[in-house]
Amino acid sequence: MDMDSWRLYWVNVESGKIQYYNFSTSLVQTVPLKHDRPSAAVIYNGLLYYANHEDSAIHVCNKTDGENDLILRHNTGNVLSLRIYDPQIQTGTNPCSVNKGNCSHLCLPVSHIDRVCKCATGYNTDSDDPTKCVGIKEFLFYSINWELKGMPLNEDNSTQVLGSISRVSMATSIDFHA
Repeated sequence: MDMDSWRLYWVNVESGKIQYYNFSTSLVQTVPLKHDRPSAAVIYNGLLYYANHEDSAIHVCNKTDGENDLILRHNTGNVLSLRIYDPQIQTGTNPCSVNKGNCSHLCLPVSHIDRVCKCATGYNTDSDDPTKCVGIKEFLFYSINWELKGMPLNEDNSTQVLGSISRVSMATSIDFHA
C-alpha cells in the first residue's frame, strides 16, 4: 500500500506485471517494466522496488511509469517477498527495545510485553537471576577428526561451551593452556 498516493500495488504473476489500484480514480493500472517476470514488489519513498525472476535481480524504478530502472543486486535467486526496513517508520515497541530488556547477553521478545533472556555460547543463565549469564567453568574439550568441540561437565549436554572449530584435519591429540 502506497499511502502517499493512495494506491494498492501487487504482482500479477499470471500476466507477469506489477499493477496498482488507484483509490482516487478507481482504476487498475500497470507499471510498464523492462522485464516480464516480477515476483515481489514494495513501494518506499516514491520508488518501486521489485524482484525479477528473468534476470535474478532486485530492481528499483519510478513507481508509476517504470522509468529509471536500476539493478540494486544481482544473483538473488527466487525472491518471493520484499520488505523495506526503516527505523523512522517503526512505531512498535517491545520489551527488548530499552536496555536490552535488562538481559546481560541476548533479549528475545516473545510478545509485546514479555521477553526471554538467553546466553551466548559458553555461558548459562544464572540460577539466581534469569537476566544474567555466567561462564561455564568446567568443560570437556574434545576432537572428532575434523572438528573441535566443548561440552560442560555436570550439565545438560545440549549446552555448547564453544562454537565448533571446523576445518581441522585429524586432531588426535589436543591440549589446553590458560
